[in-house]
Amino acid sequence: MLSSVASVRTPAVNFSTASDSRCRMRFSSAEVVKCFRDANPPSPRVKLQRLVNEFKAREEPIERVKLLLDYSTRLPPMPESSKVPANRVRGCTAEVWLAARVDESGRMRFEADSDSVMARGFCGCLVWAMDGAAAAEVAAVRAEDLAEVSVGSVGGGVDSRVNTWTNVLFAMQKKSREVTVEKSDSRP
Repeated sequence: MLSSVASVRTPAVNFSTASDSRCRMRFSSAEVVKCFRDANPPSPRVKLQRLVNEFKAREEPIERVKLLLDYSTRLPPMPESSKVPANRVRGCTAEVWLAARVDESGRMRFEADSDSVMARGFCGCLVWAMDGAAAAEVAAVRAEDLAEVSVGSVGGGVDSRVNTWTNVLFAMQKKSREVTVEKSDSRP
């Protein structure tokens, strides 16, 4: 795989912290770019397991809330034009919006927002995990996969938080089905 870029003369860089095991050796920067471009992105299940590990590593509920708030800040703003009734996630205590589309490579692309910082954090986690996945991968995720991503009890409202996780996940799955059907119906 990397022999095609071996003739490129670029300085070697040690990428020992790269997440893809094929890139944990010493390669030129051109080789690293090719390696990551050709690598398959992690599946939503793998990303959700990373989330579980990230949340479990924080023993105190307040630390998990801070992590959730961090995910909230990572979520790009959703255009106001996308905050329409058709994009509202039903069943959430907070107002939550979710838009989905299929990109040119057939991968799902999501954008989300909420009027609640906590719900926005849940959206940030799920968009991080699902964005770029195939529709079938999004459909394969189960609500149980989110069970261990617990924020814990900080001032009550745990049930509504669990509902936010599952409602946003179910909305992602529903929208994935809808947009893939629309895309297949629009083909000549």
